[in-house]
Amino acid sequence: MVVAPIIAALVKSEDILGKDRKWGAVNSLQTLFLKKYFSSKNELSKFSSQELRSWVSLMASELNEILAKEGFDIRLEDFGGGEFGVVSILDVLVEWMTKGTKASIWNNGNYYPGVRMTSDFSVFRSKYHSWPIAAVYTKSGDYVYMTVAGEESDGFNLLERIERIGSGLREDSGYEYVEFPMIDLNHEVDIKWLRGMQTNQVDTWSLYQISQALQQTKFKMNEFGARVKSAVAIGVFLSTVAPPPPKALIIDKPFYLWIERDGVSAPIIAARFDLDVWKDPGSLSM
Repeated sequence: MVVAPIIAALVKSEDILGKDRKWGAVNSLQTLFLKKYFSSKNELSKFSSQELRSWVSLMASELNEILAKEGFDIRLEDFGGGEFGVVSILDVLVEWMTKGTKASIWNNGNYYPGVRMTSDFSVFRSKYHSWPIAAVYTKSGDYVYMTVAGEESDGFNLLERIERIGSGLREDSGYEYVEFPMIDLNHEVDIKWLRGMQTNQVDTWSLYQISQALQQTKFKMNEFGARVKSAVAIGVFLSTVAPPPPKALIIDKPFYLWIERDGVSAPIIAARFDLDVWKDPGSLSM
């Protein structure tokens, strides 16, 4: 689950939609995303311009060329009238403070390539997780945390579980080394939950909706460090909607009427008019 390029793509769409765009959710996952993650969009400034890049275009082909050049397989479908797209790419490289050594990780009768770290790491415990948690130091000052996983989860459930585990850590000293598997991941992430999220165009009755939502994430980790590269591509469609009916009060039943004047305590007239007097008087001459 990599949310930064999703947030960045929506922010980049403001180049066309206008700044400080307010998005409306049409499902529970969008509500969670907007409330908990998109609301922290100012944190995008924590990434350098090389780590987080975004492009917006009226041509899907232009954005697809960028995706191909950056080594991604996802592609946007051609845009129709009133549609545009955004591509956002996160590319973060962290190097271990101290280079690790290669190791072998045994699991279920097989050996897997791994890494052993004998320095520049800490081990923690969390009251929300039964396994110890390794934190490996990096040259950039980032920390890479690893621990044995509990029950299977994905998406926002996974993200919230990890955030909970990472809260309130306490150090567990005495470990001589940590070992962990090397990783080579290339995964197309399902972010269809983003489709249909909408925003009104200012001063018009037009509605923009997300019509395409694609993400591909790559992750590699070895004895030198780790790198995550994740691309998000979205298509935004303009649909013109009819204005809401005018707010109106229609007096279509017998009604009261009264006329007040400053300094006069009682109404000048207080009346109930029934259907028998609903007539055109012609003039106000009496």
